[in-house]
Amino acid sequence: MTKLRIDLFSGTLEVDGEEGFVRSVYDDFKDRLLAVRAGRGTAEAASSAPAIDAETTPDAASVSKPLRTAGRKRAGVSPSLVKDIDLSEEGNDFSLADFYAAKSPLTAMESNVVFVYYLQQIAQVSRISVNHIYTCYKFVNIKYPNALKQSLADTSSRKNWLDTSSFDDIKLSTAGENFVEHGLPRGVG
Repeated sequence: MTKLRIDLFSGTLEVDGEEGFVRSVYDDFKDRLLAVRAGRGTAEAASSAPAIDAETTPDAASVSKPLRTAGRKRAGVSPSLVKDIDLSEEGNDFSLADFYAAKSPLTAMESNVVFVYYLQQIAQVSRISVNHIYTCYKFVNIKYPNALKQSLADTSSRKNWLDTSSFDDIKLSTAGENFVEHGLPRGVG
């Protein structure tokens, strides 16, 4: 009996069986891997490699499937600018940039709650989405978190400043309102 184990960072391919069978699985795997590295898509690589069916597999239970695929793409869509929102002082008591500067948030979580506060309380936006927050980051010209949606979720779960039960209708919590009104800027209030 021949055994083959390839890890490739927990992609894991384990095969037990006769030498001919193990070699055919290895050759198939190698061909697919080389095709993917050469730039052909995985669907194209899969269609060009010989298939192994249950009849040629002496022990189907001994071939384990990968636990995860290396280099997988993250689900989700990049945020986009909301163009029909006025963050200037022409449409509001004061601009988002002035409000942001006055509150002086230090972290992304603090920036998130300041933006939601401004949008909800000052700009009177009824349904705040991830795109609204992204627009705020761009408007005040600061770097936004790479995983903005996750940053908003963390602001909700770790600080309880936001309600993110719907990312299409983000709300300010009482704790968030108190933090912006009484906790920022630091050392005042």
